[in-house]
Amino acid sequence: MIIKRGSNYAVMYPVWSPTGSHLICRRNKTTLPLEDDVCRANADGTGQTNLTGDIGGFAVPFAWR
Repeated sequence: MIIKRGSNYAVMYPVWSPTGSHLICRRNKTTLPLEDDVCRANADGTGQTNLTGDIGGFAVPFAWR
């Protein structure tokens, strides 16, 4: 499921936190070099944080604990 497509990325597979205060998602870079990141944001879309940094490669499936 793609929820947003920007000029250089697509945001996919959103998962709400158990409290509903945050969202994590996979951000897929659509330009070379290709890579995926896992990002977290507040429920209103502010405060976006890249949780995987610039490690390169591809993010794996994820879930809240």
